Amino acid sequence: MRKINLTPTEEHKYQIIKAVVAKRKTIKRAAVELQLTERHVRRLKQAYLLNGKQVFQHGNHRLKTHQKFDIKCKNKIVMLYEKKYKNFNVAHFVEFLNQQEKLTVSYATVSKLLKDRHVLTPKMHRATRRKMKRELEAKEHQNKLLTKREVATLTEVIETAPLKAHPSRPRKKYMGELLQMDASEELWFGNRKTHLHIAVDDCTGAILGAYFDAQETLQGYYQVFSQVLRNYGIPVKILTDRRTVFDYKRKVHPTQPDTLTNFGYACHNLGVQLATTSIPQAKGRVERQFETLQSRLINEMSLAHINDMKRANQFLITFCEEYNRRFALRIKDTMNVFEKQMKPAELELLLTVMVERVVDHGHGIKFENQHWSLHNNHQQVMLAPNTKVEVIKTMSGKHYATIGDQVLRMEVIKAHQEQSPELDNPVTVKKSKARIPAANHPWRGAIRKKYENGNKELAYAIMHG
Repeated sequence: MRKINLTPTEEHKYQIIKAVVAKRKTIKRAAVELQLTERHVRRLKQAYLLNGKQVFQHGNHRLKTHQKFDIKCKNKIVMLYEKKYKNFNVAHFVEFLNQQEKLTVSYATVSKLLKDRHVLTPKMHRATRRKMKRELEAKEHQNKLLTKREVATLTEVIETAPLKAHPSRPRKKYMGELLQMDASEELWFGNRKTHLHIAVDDCTGAILGAYFDAQETLQGYYQVFSQVLRNYGIPVKILTDRRTVFDYKRKVHPTQPDTLTNFGYACHNLGVQLATTSIPQAKGRVERQFETLQSRLINEMSLAHINDMKRANQFLITFCEEYNRRFALRIKDTMNVFEKQMKPAELELLLTVMVERVVDHGHGIKFENQHWSLHNNHQQVMLAPNTKVEVIKTMSGKHYATIGDQVLRMEVIKAHQEQSPELDNPVTVKKSKARIPAANHPWRGAIRKKYENGNKELAYAIMHG
C-alpha cells in the first residue's frame, strides 16, 4: 500500500476527523476546532469512511507545476554562470538571463538554485556563506564525496567580521547640493590597472561624470568636472579625498592664506565649496558606488571585449545613462540647486593647469619635459633670463605664457630639425625656354639672306638652335 504523506495542516485535520469517527469528539466540537461548518465536517467524515486517509491529501500532490524548471534548464543556468557570467551578482546575472539568453527566470529561483548547488556569488550574505560552509563540512564529516565545485566553494568561504565604526547619515535634500568625487584603481579592462574617476550626487546616487585614465590625475578629475558642468551645471559643494590635486597646505607667507591648487582655483572661480577628507567612510556614497561598479562594469566591459582606453571611455557614456535610469533615485522635489550649464568655450578658459616657470638663458622655458619658445604673433619674444612667467595649459592641450597683461604663444623647441633646408631641398636651376623669333624679326631676314647665299648649314643651326 502506498504511503501517504500529509502536511502538518492536513495531518491536524485528519486526526480530528479520525477522533470524530472513533466518537472521541463530537461533530460540533470538530467544527469549532477546524473552523468549518458542521455540514462540511460530516462530509469529511463520510469521505474518510469511504476512501481512508488519502482524502485529506491535496489533489495537486505529486503533480508537476508548469512553472517548474526541468533538470536540463537548471544545469544550463548553472553552467552559464560558471562559464560565461562568472563573478556576476545574482541580480545582474538574472538581467542578462532575461535579456541576452532569453530565459525568463526570477531572482528568487536563480538565487535558490545557486545556493542549492553550493555556488558562491559576490554579494552573498555572510550568514549564507556560514550556512553553506557548515553544510559542506557536515557532508565531508560523513565521508561523503564532495564535487569539484563544492571543494572549490569550501576553500573560498572566508569568515569576515562585520565592523561599522562610522554612523550613517541622511542623504542631502536637493540634487547638486553635494557631489562626492573619487578614483578607483582596478583591472577595469585589459591586463593593466587603470583609474576610474567618478562624481556621484549625494541626493540621488546618480553618476554625473566618469572618466578612465592611466593614473589618478588632475586631468581625470577635470574631465569628470567638465561633464558635470556641461550636462548639469555648477554644484554647491564637492567632497573628495585629501590629495594634493585638491588640498595643498604650503603657505607663501605666514600672513597669507593657503595657496590654491589648480582644481581649487577653478572651484573658487565658480563659487563651489571644496572639502576634503582622509576617511573613506565620510564619503561612503562614492565608495559604495565603486563596489557596485566593480561588480557590474568590469563584467559588462569584458563581455563587450573592450581592451583600450578610448573605447572604455565611450562605453562609459551609455553605461552611466542606463545605470542612472535603473538605479538612481527619482527626485521627489522638482528643485535642484545646480546653477547654469557651461559651454565648452567657457570650460576651455576655466579648467586649466597653471604653473610658474623661469626663462632660461636660451630665452625659453621648460615645461612637461620639453623646451618651449615664446612668440607674440609671428615673432619670437626674447625675455631676459630668470624672468618669471605663468604657464597656462587648457583642456584641449593649447599652451600659453603670461607675463603681466601680455599673453604669449608657446611653441616646442625640437631637439633636431625635421628637415634640412640646404640638403633636403637642393636648389634646381630652371631651364629657360628657347624664344622663337617672329616672322618679321631682323634675324629672320639675315638668316634668309645667308641661306640664299648658300650658307645653308649655318642658317639651319641658328634657326633650330
